[in-house]
This record gives sequence, structure tokens and C-alpha cells, in this order.
Amino acid sequence: MPPRARGSAAGGSPGKGGVDVRVEGLANLLSDLTRLKPAVEQAWSRHSKSAAEKAATDARRRAPRLTGKLAQGIKVVNTPKGAELRSTAPHAGIHEFGGSHPVFGRDVQVFQPARPHVIPAVEAAGVSFDAAASKAVDDASREIGFK
Repeated sequence: MPPRARGSAAGGSPGKGGVDVRVEGLANLLSDLTRLKPAVEQAWSRHSKSAAEKAATDARRRAPRLTGKLAQGIKVVNTPKGAELRSTAPHAGIHEFGGSHPVFGRDVQVFQPARPHVIPAVEAAGVSFDAAASKAVDDASREIGFK
């Protein structure tokens, strides 16, 4: 039963005294909301993977190609908090964010400009992540008995 608020003016007329408010069903609502959080987390873990797979496919397409290892290294990993995009390529971070690094075999540092490919792919997949979040909340709500 949804909570209902009932109010009445104390002391006879409004403005002369306080308002007495009683909420029915609040304890049940709070209990349901407590159960909702873990249910949403479980549903999010299921639904986020498909959105992450779309982002990973796009990130692989956007990755700079010299050897192809950047694109091949992009993986989707399920975690308790949802799906993550990870890269197994050791040089992925320097390509995504840029920075200085040593030149192999020489005592020289060079600057590598950023060539982001994962972040733009995740941003482009935003609608997919929004839809996955909405599905997760809907599924969890049904699981705990909300209509």
C-alpha cells in the first residue's frame, strides 16, 4: 500500500496552531527501498554488459592502428558494480591520455599526444548505458514487488 499523508488543522481553524500529519505505510516503503538497492545492483550487473560491449566494439574501431594490439586488448569485464572496459595493451594509457615516455633503447623522453578512443566510445554509448540503467531499475522493482 502506498504511503498516504493525512493532515488536519489543530485547534479548529488553519493558521491558529499546528498541523497534525500522519504518514501511513512509511515503514513498508523504507523497507522496500532498502531491498531495492541490492536488487538494482544485481540487475545493473546483468544489463550493463550489453552496453559495454557496444562501447568496446566502437573503441576497437576508433583505436590507433600500427600493430592492432590496442584494439585487440580492449575487453569487457563483469564486476560486482557492473561491466568495465579494460585494455591488456601496456601502451593503452599513453595513447588514451597522452604524456611523456622513454624511447626504447635510448636515454630520451618523448611526448606522445593523446589519441583517445575508449572515452569517446563510452560517451557515444551513453544512450545504451541509460537504457541499461532504466531496465535494471525496472527489473529490480518488479523483483521486489513494486508494480
